[in-house]
Amino acid sequence: MGIYKRNFLYVLIFAMLFSIPAFSEEEDYVPKAGDNARDMFMDISTHWAKNEIKSAGEKGIITGLDDGYFEPDIKITRAEFAAFVTNSLGITKRLYKDIYNDVDYGDKYSSEVQTLSDTTIVTGYAGNFLPLNPISREEAVSIFIRACEWKRDSEFLGMAELTFSDSNNISEWARENIQKAVFLNMIKGVGENMFSPKGMLTRAEAVVLINKIDD
Repeated sequence: MGIYKRNFLYVLIFAMLFSIPAFSEEEDYVPKAGDNARDMFMDISTHWAKNEIKSAGEKGIITGLDDGYFEPDIKITRAEFAAFVTNSLGITKRLYKDIYNDVDYGDKYSSEVQTLSDTTIVTGYAGNFLPLNPISREEAVSIFIRACEWKRDSEFLGMAELTFSDSNNISEWARENIQKAVFLNMIKGVGENMFSPKGMLTRAEAVVLINKIDD
């Protein structure tokens, strides 16, 4: 091959190499839900509790449902609430030991149910835990107060007089815990001076409450 042809070939290869478009990772990168705290859940950007949910997500306290959604306004179950509380407390999870009739080894959140039961933060009903039942406000507040006391290794002594218009609807087993939570200004009513003790907690409301364990 002559020197001119060889030089022409080199020039042609050089031109081809530098005419190929450059593809940078930054240009081609498409963010996915969960890549960072801001985009962890795709359905909370306009929600009233978005900051609380993001904070809990960053700490690994909460998990979403399917496809990057948190579903903040659906009711939270007793098992889910137990899982979030366990994560908040940072307790080492324990293997489930068949302590409830309606929870089996291998069920989702069975370890968390066992863990909180061992600490007496949660209790069941006549041998059942009712894991898939939506948790009531009085149940959630009672678990919350027990969790706070467990973390601080001390019992809250202050108790407020309950002035909610529906205070008579509060179960006796939950009354003292609700009095403690009101005294500590950790809970409020739902409007019209009502507490709605048998009302069900949403996932967003649960996160706001659980975040106060560290307060």
